[in-house]
Amino acid sequence: MEICVLGSSSAGNCTLVKTKDTSILIDIGFYPRYIENSLSCIGIEPKNIDAVLITHEHTDHIRGAESFFRKYRVPFVMNKLTFQNSNLKLIPAVFENFQEFKIKEFKITPITIKHDSSNPVAYLIEGEKRMGVATDLGSTDFRLKSYFKDLDVYVFESNHDTEMLLNGRYPTFLKKRIFSDYGHLSNKQCGNTLKEVSSGSEVFLAHMSENNNTPDKAKETAEKILGDDFNIHLTFPKKISEVVKV
Repeated sequence: MEICVLGSSSAGNCTLVKTKDTSILIDIGFYPRYIENSLSCIGIEPKNIDAVLITHEHTDHIRGAESFFRKYRVPFVMNKLTFQNSNLKLIPAVFENFQEFKIKEFKITPITIKHDSSNPVAYLIEGEKRMGVATDLGSTDFRLKSYFKDLDVYVFESNHDTEMLLNGRYPTFLKKRIFSDYGHLSNKQCGNTLKEVSSGSEVFLAHMSENNNTPDKAKETAEKILGDDFNIHLTFPKKISEVVKV
């Protein structure tokens, strides 16, 4: 299994997961040209993507969906409420949360999470290896932790440094939204959750705020909490991450 985060922030989110025979994208918050250029950097043609899985309907996760669908006719997959509230002009395959489905060799389970959208999900993706993707969530619960137990790879939200957000220029209502159980995870919450569910894995720190976080702060906090048994990888707003093979 190979994983590359094509971009992750409030500007857009997209993660590639591939094997020799299967390639999927998680979210598509960028227009096709960016996706095309990013995939070409790692030797993949967009027409060979087997499916695009959507986590929720916020613009930074679906911005490029319609244009990518029109151009490449790649199947889209999401739950009913997400589709209804996205206003996307395409016909997706629709799943029920917690109901396992397959895309070629991948077994995928959508897991309900807490975020301020209609019916957001994280994804457990299982093949020869097991990984979890959760890029927008304000808090974690027993269900997510049980599904995300002892995975090989995590793409996990590390949105903000608490002190930077508290002392930053955001208005009070927006700070409250981010700090809420339906907002976004802090660097410490990210590290503590991963420490609770895993004893060591590959970790991509995702959806980092460009205003209330820095890559150095996020990575330093994760390394301090997780120690040497975890390999920490950064993601970027509009630049691909390294490709990690597991």
